[in-house]
Amino acid sequence: MQDEEDDFVPRARVLFECPPPASFGLRLVGGSLRVRLPDGFGAPVRAHRPVVMVGPGEWLRWQTNNRYSSSTGMAGWHYNLVTVNIAFGAVPRDTFLGRPAHLIDERAALR
Repeated sequence: MQDEEDDFVPRARVLFECPPPASFGLRLVGGSLRVRLPDGFGAPVRAHRPVVMVGPGEWLRWQTNNRYSSSTGMAGWHYNLVTVNIAFGAVPRDTFLGRPAHLIDERAALR
C-alpha cells in the first residue's frame, strides 16, 4: 500500500494464516481452494468476478484498481491498486517472485 500523505513509501502485509473466509471468498472444494474476491465498490464497476480454483502447491495473483470519492461526490478522487497473492498449501519462500499458476488482471483505465 502507498499513500500520497507519506510520499508513496511502499507498505506490504504478509499473512501466514488464512484471512477471514468472507474477505476473499475462500472455500475448500475437494482438494482445491476456491477463491472469489468480493465485488467491492468504487469505479469502474466490474462485471461479475470470476471464481478461481487453486490446487495444492499453486498460487494466484489477483490485481484490481479503483477510484473513489465521497458518498456525495463532493470530495476529490482517491485511487488504489491492489495486488493479492494467495498460495494453497506448502510453497517455497520465493514463490511470489515467479509466475503464478493463475493470474486475474482486473486493472482498468481510471480517468
